[in-house]
Amino acid sequence: MLPARARRPRNKAKVEQGVLLSQRFMGASLRNRQFFSFAKFSAAIAEVVERLNECPFKKLAGNRRAAFERLDRPVLRALPASGFEHAAWLCITVNVDLHMEVYRHCYGVPHPQVREKLDIRVSATTVELFARARRVALHVRSFALGKFTIVAQHVPKSYRAHAQWPPRGLHRWRAGVGACTERLIERLLKARPHPEHGYRACLGLMRLQRRYGPERLEAACERCLVLATEPRNERRN
Repeated sequence: MLPARARRPRNKAKVEQGVLLSQRFMGASLRNRQFFSFAKFSAAIAEVVERLNECPFKKLAGNRRAAFERLDRPVLRALPASGFEHAAWLCITVNVDLHMEVYRHCYGVPHPQVREKLDIRVSATTVELFARARRVALHVRSFALGKFTIVAQHVPKSYRAHAQWPPRGLHRWRAGVGACTERLIERLLKARPHPEHGYRACLGLMRLQRRYGPERLEAACERCLVLATEPRNERRN
């Protein structure tokens, strides 16, 4: 079955013709009547629809009501238990901190999917993660910006030994840059519920070092530490 193209009435000529016929029939039947409530107007339209369905075909036997009972009703199925829910689809790569950011909120991902590109289905209530058409995680959607939705089962104890970015390598890198950089990284790791959540910020510092050099990074980290310890009112002055 080929769906009709948008803004192409000729792709569904029979449907468009039925809409035109219904519009003209209702307009002609109700053009001289006046309504003062939406309920009465809807009731009048229902009466006109019943009359239209009972009108005989011009070139075929029977009418629309008889055709519906003979062709459509036998194959009708019950309506779904829940209404249709609109959802948006995204494609995001899982970060090294076992989380992926969806609309500025981070959701946990099972550790086998690290660095893998997942399909994300986002609805008004849930966030579903799919790897190769298989759902690997389901979260209740959160609208808290900059926060984490954590699932303990996604971060096993063996994660430190198997992750692609182990803390040992992070310690070696920060020790070779400078004392202020090392202190800032320590603050980033301790400020999170799990140290792995700070890996993304640490990777950002590494990119800054490659772009601006270790001296400028060390000076920037020193400035950040000073601002972090100053009272807020002094910082504004």
